[in-house]
Amino acid sequence: MISDLVMTEHHCRHKEVAAKSVGLASYGIDIHEIRRIAHKGMMVREGKLLGHTGTRGPYPIGYDAIVPKASECNNLLVTFAISASHVAFGSTRMEPVLMILSQSAATAASQAIDDECSIQEVDYKKLRKQLLADGQLLDWTMPKKSSTTHSRAQKLSGIVVDDSQAEFTGEWSKSNGQPPLVGTTYHHDGNKAHGRKSARFKTILPASGEYEVRLLYTAHENRATNAPVIIQSADGVKTVYVNQRQPILVNRIPVSLGVFRFEAGKQARVTVSNTGTDGYVTVDGVQFVPLKIAKAERAE
Repeated sequence: MISDLVMTEHHCRHKEVAAKSVGLASYGIDIHEIRRIAHKGMMVREGKLLGHTGTRGPYPIGYDAIVPKASECNNLLVTFAISASHVAFGSTRMEPVLMILSQSAATAASQAIDDECSIQEVDYKKLRKQLLADGQLLDWTMPKKSSTTHSRAQKLSGIVVDDSQAEFTGEWSKSNGQPPLVGTTYHHDGNKAHGRKSARFKTILPASGEYEVRLLYTAHENRATNAPVIIQSADGVKTVYVNQRQPILVNRIPVSLGVFRFEAGKQARVTVSNTGTDGYVTVDGVQFVPLKIAKAERAE
């Protein structure tokens, strides 16, 4: 259905806010492929939106998106095939949203019958008051990204390089499906194109010495048990394999990749790849902690 309000990706990602909210949606934008074709010797999923793009929190769906244009029909409410773009429908199509919108639509229909008016003429103020009284959530206040990132980064010692600062090879997707330690999102490789994706973290350390290096990731049962992490330090290059199904925090401290020596003024590099991995590889950041501080943290 195409109505006076068309929900778009801008609404899903909080760049625009739909007026006259009748419910919240929050599922990430996830569009399935139309067909699978061979392209340059590889299987390509045509029509697939790469990865699961987060919505950065719940967002409202406007009343005008569930009713037709008044010139087309005045006694219909649509709670699944709502007025939405192809991309936005990838988020609004989920069952919880259908149930939420159906409750709001039923309330609007009852008020239209009682007031003997068309669906488009329902008094939104009256509808909103009833929906709130029934426990419907209509609004959501997003936290400021800068303050959230700052407060989380403050909890981590040493130097932290967020995934937003990494250099990516291949197509990685942003997500907020699991709570990240730094910032509001993390990246994952989609568990595909193995050997063709990597994320490189670089920084200049202020002082020479030994540092404990920690990979920040989001643990889950579908993660790789063998994510290769390459650390380039003053002692050379070493590869460590990380089981990302295991918790990242042990006694509230991120798991260590080991202790490495770095020289001041020279670039420290940590590269995560998906070569030979057996699940999703995620990157949330890399932490460099002076050894003295790291030992004190683990001794507490």
